[in-house]
Amino acid sequence: MQQWSMYTQPGCSFCELARITLMERNIPFFEIDISENAQALAKLRLANLRTVPQIYDDEGNHIGGYDELRKKFR
Repeated sequence: MQQWSMYTQPGCSFCELARITLMERNIPFFEIDISENAQALAKLRLANLRTVPQIYDDEGNHIGGYDELRKKFR
């Protein structure tokens, strides 16, 4: 079973809200902490993504940040 992925960093309140949203819907996900992963940070910068969280579904489609995640589940 594939999982969603979420790029995060410590102390990010929107990251925490996104975690809660996914857990409430029983969506399996893994986190990539950009503060500990220079390659992940570079990937986001190359895609011109400057904020976290950045969320991808289980097929690798970019959802966006927390606001876009909420819109997806409305």
